[in-house]
Amino acid sequence: MTMIRYRRSLGEGITAIKNRVHAVLTRNGISISSSDIFGRRSLQVILDSSRNMSFADNIVLADLISQYNDINAPVKNMQNQLASTGEGIESIKILMTAPGIEYYTALGIYSEIGDITRFPDAEHLSSYTGLVPRVDQSGNRSVYGHITKSGPSVSRFFLVSPMHSLIKLSPSFKKIYRKMKKRIGKNRAIIATARKLAVIIFNMLSKNQHFVDGCMFQRLYERKIKNMESSSKMAREFQQKDTEKIIGEVNMRSSSIKLLS
Repeated sequence: MTMIRYRRSLGEGITAIKNRVHAVLTRNGISISSSDIFGRRSLQVILDSSRNMSFADNIVLADLISQYNDINAPVKNMQNQLASTGEGIESIKILMTAPGIEYYTALGIYSEIGDITRFPDAEHLSSYTGLVPRVDQSGNRSVYGHITKSGPSVSRFFLVSPMHSLIKLSPSFKKIYRKMKKRIGKNRAIIATARKLAVIIFNMLSKNQHFVDGCMFQRLYERKIKNMESSSKMAREFQQKDTEKIIGEVNMRSSSIKLLS
């Protein structure tokens, strides 16, 4: 759980950097169509456009790209370590049969839920994630409000994050989402569909069953498993001596700074 939450914090840092880069580019009338703003093509567009930017914006962009590079390496290493952790857990592989759930998301869901047998039914799991609406009783009338948001917010994050892929690829989830969207709107429909995912996950883990439309995504599932195995192999190359070496280098730099101050 510690690694999962640390990996998420690194991801939030990368998102913040990307948003700042977008802000600088937008201010200069520059639009990046690629989904990866730090991809090779996008960086070339930024480099070509930088000639028409102010000196201050160039300095800010250079620093933001440097920050991204500093964070990106630990993110890749952490992904590999998580793959190594999840490779031997059957529940992780079961969760990965759902489109949109990679090993990182699967491990996040699994680590937050824990042993599925501690929940007597799917409703208790949904309540634990905080995705169920508040209900105000007034006589014989029930008024449904916003979700309770009880339980750890990280669990809601990992249940909501695969939604866009699920409603795009899974026929059953696409149907659920479209029906909800007409009745309660886009954003609330995403949350309601995530609540449905919690119910499906309870059934998957408690019965050791693959995703309801899993047979349609067998090749996608096999590719995800292969990616996890490849990342896990890379993680095994990161030995304890590497950790000790990194900590030693940090301690040496700290000592040098104290001597110079």
